[in-house]
Amino acid sequence: MNMEAEHHDEPIEGGIPELEQIKTFWRNHGTHITIVAAVLALGVFGTKMVRSNKRRAVADASVQLAAARSAQELEAVVADYGSTPSAPLALLQLGKASYDMGNYNGAMTHYERFADRYADHELASVAEVGLIHCREARGELQAAEAAFKAFVAADPKHFLAATAQLGQGRCLEQLGRFDDARIVYEDMVANRGDSMWGDRATEQLESLEDRIEAYNNPPTASAPVMPELALPDSLGAPAMSYEPIEIPAAPTE
Repeated sequence: MNMEAEHHDEPIEGGIPELEQIKTFWRNHGTHITIVAAVLALGVFGTKMVRSNKRRAVADASVQLAAARSAQELEAVVADYGSTPSAPLALLQLGKASYDMGNYNGAMTHYERFADRYADHELASVAEVGLIHCREARGELQAAEAAFKAFVAADPKHFLAATAQLGQGRCLEQLGRFDDARIVYEDMVANRGDSMWGDRATEQLESLEDRIEAYNNPPTASAPVMPELALPDSLGAPAMSYEPIEIPAAPTE
């Protein structure tokens, strides 16, 4: 038996030695190679499945975001598709919708959630400026003015820098700092004169005196008017009624 095994391991006369070596190697290690190949194939298949599921989730999230017509539907996109590109966009829409409805605290919550979850997102600056607008709307004018100014200083060429400059000017006006506001608008005209933002700044400058006048001479508040008090019908007519008193005429002589 041993001699027969050794005989099979030797190259057949007239055969190709390299081929015989491969056959011998496969006899000794073929099972292990098959197992490894199967594991590798399973890994590749699993990776393809994960990628396919991710692509499907991205597509579904995009459809849900496009069809969303309420805050609840936008929240569902954030909750169900948090790892897709649609989730941060849904958060920004939630923030804008809350702001437009006057719910500034709610808007801040959405923008802060965006900042916490997607700090490195390419639209993180939108949430940042949104937060500053919320502070302005809540009357935190000094904090908002400083934040607008810092945003512009950090990147004057940012696509939201002009929006922030106008915001800074508004805050300065509300604080009564009209000379500083004028400087902001003049800077915008000088650096953005050939753009829509330069035109906006020019309009602000042209109407600035009117706003100064209104700030220094606010309209006199009218005295409150007492509303008419109508008795409800359920009270009915008075319990008693009185005939008018007639005074007899004096006797004539």
